[in-house]
Amino acid sequence: MSGFAGAAEQELLQHLINQKLLVSSREGTEATVEVAHEALFTSWQRLRNWIEGGKQVIFVRNRLADDARRWEQRQQNDRVAADEELLGGSG
Repeated sequence: MSGFAGAAEQELLQHLINQKLLVSSREGTEATVEVAHEALFTSWQRLRNWIEGGKQVIFVRNRLADDARRWEQRQQNDRVAADEELLGGSG
């Protein structure tokens, strides 16, 4: 939940979790927050607007995280090739 750094964001997030609108979980150092009920996507207009406005940001963030994980795995198998990919690009 560190993506929600401000005190007001943390407080709102905790309130939504307490109201069982969101659920949170933690795996090691990774924390996730998910919408608890699919109906919220259709009935909560503000949430729909936030999601619509953030789709591109979410896509880029997920793509970057996937690329970083793939590169870290490649680095474990072939450090030189991973470094060359980092410097030259993969595409």
